[in-house]
Amino acid sequence: RGYAAVRVDGRGTGKSPGCATTVATGSPIAVPGMTYTAQVSSGAPWLSISPQSGATPGLLTVTADPANLAPNTYQGTITVSAPLANPPTRSITVQFTVTAAVPSSLSVDHNHLSFTYANTSAARTQPVLPSVVRTCR
Repeated sequence: RGYAAVRVDGRGTGKSPGCATTVATGSPIAVPGMTYTAQVSSGAPWLSISPQSGATPGLLTVTADPANLAPNTYQGTITVSAPLANPPTRSITVQFTVTAAVPSSLSVDHNHLSFTYANTSAARTQPVLPSVVRTCR
């Protein structure tokens, strides 16, 4: 005991954040009102935690962002400290696996449009709704 581990998987889309994982801190018998801080180790700009301080019992949200990361496995550490606790510091190891981006596909809500009218009629319009769809695997 004295550590926890979080594994997060994400796609290297370059746009949207990766999976957000929630990590609860504390023990089976939480002592309310003890202040804590949480910070991410240097060298892991893809990893963030919120809030960075609070009071127990606390809920921390860990976010891993695959933007600008090549497909690979990344490691980071989150340190949670509560000066009045025993032990006063706990480490959470985070493993983040980024895979190749999933290709997006273009779709439209109509595959065919048909206009039929006399050449003396006024112009007509029909809407077409394009969208980009990304399938998560």
